Amino acid sequence: MLMESWAIIVLLLMMAGIFSHRKKMNYAVMTLPLGIVPFSRVCSGPLASAVRGLGVSLAAPYLRCAVIGVGLAAACVLFWVFSKRASTLRSRRGYVIVCSAFSVCLALVFMGDVLIL
Repeated sequence: MLMESWAIIVLLLMMAGIFSHRKKMNYAVMTLPLGIVPFSRVCSGPLASAVRGLGVSLAAPYLRCAVIGVGLAAACVLFWVFSKRASTLRSRRGYVIVCSAFSVCLALVFMGDVLIL
């Protein structure tokens, strides 16, 4: 799932670039928090290896899930913060609900992958 995480990150950065090129900076900024959960998945492996090297007895899969969970929490907070850029209340709610649901589903898939392997 590491390559899939990188693919999601690259696609989201390309989307943000297209939005910024079209002078829609609000959309570009609102797109970026979607990449936090895949980025936390990418960072969880090296972080777990570094902690294991320090001699901490926490199991690596649980640490990786914790890092993904922290990334999910940060993404959901940023969705709420960046929703203020949306023009109407209806679009704010839709943005927060859809982006949070996407991130939760993605985090569950990543956690399931980490715990099964």
